[in-house]
Amino acid sequence: MAVHDFRFIKDGYIVCNSKMHELICCKGPIEKSWKVKLQNYVRGLAITDFYIYAGTSTNHSRAHHDQIAGTVNNVIFKINSRNGQILDRYSLNENVGKEIYSIVAIEDH
Repeated sequence: MAVHDFRFIKDGYIVCNSKMHELICCKGPIEKSWKVKLQNYVRGLAITDFYIYAGTSTNHSRAHHDQIAGTVNNVIFKINSRNGQILDRYSLNENVGKEIYSIVAIEDH
């Protein structure tokens, strides 16, 4: 496992597992509540009251090659924080950057 970005949420915690391209929600020390497979490497989390935004990027070692080939695929997924359902995805073109490192959610009031 390549676990990172450990974040507490209301009922447990969320972790990224980049090696398996997934986001895992746990209710206790070992009890998984849900797990969602995402494309590419999970890079950064932003959490609101109802949603989790997870960024994914291509492999670091392939990023330069993929950018030249025009296949860079950076995506931010909008996920329901209660059940792990993917609600939306936002693809970013290569003009934004080679990879996602961190994301921030800004609430609209």
